[in-house]
Amino acid sequence: MKIVISFIVALLTLPQAEARSYAVLDLTKYEFAVSSEKGYEEVTATFSSDGFLTVQAQVLGQSHTLHQSMKDQTAGVSAEKRLDSRNSQIIKGMVLRLANAKIVESFSEIVCKIAITPETSVDHLHVLRDFNYETQNFEGSMKLIKGPTSCAIAHHVSLEHDFQNDWANQLKTTLKVLALETVGDQLGKR
Repeated sequence: MKIVISFIVALLTLPQAEARSYAVLDLTKYEFAVSSEKGYEEVTATFSSDGFLTVQAQVLGQSHTLHQSMKDQTAGVSAEKRLDSRNSQIIKGMVLRLANAKIVESFSEIVCKIAITPETSVDHLHVLRDFNYETQNFEGSMKLIKGPTSCAIAHHVSLEHDFQNDWANQLKTTLKVLALETVGDQLGKR
């Protein structure tokens, strides 16, 4: 019961100021790829403790092999918006639930031989780690907690329990929808 009360207090006391003049913490970051008129675009959505969502997108190109080394020289898209209170609280609650979850890393020796696209290989969720319920502060740094799950990926990062992975997937979906609402009309148009 004490943990539940601490969680609610932490959720309600995270900063909500309109100005960004105090120390702002990036609480979570989600990197994903989408297909656009220009090819594939890597999108990064970062949510900070003051309720702002910052979205950046960069064209990867038409080919999908070695996507990290082929970023297009086209100017990227960048946008920032303050989320409404409801969405901010939902995201903050998800981050608090995931901040102390045990991360599990595994490596596959046998990797399937299917062609993968950036949409399946660029799928990285990071959250600020080690929330201390007594001090109401994060004591860790931003870490990858959930990565791509394709059989063509050798390094897998996930959480210990299925329900935690479900929470992480919900957070990814939430951030992706909000990011695409923010910059979706600009993708592929540069």
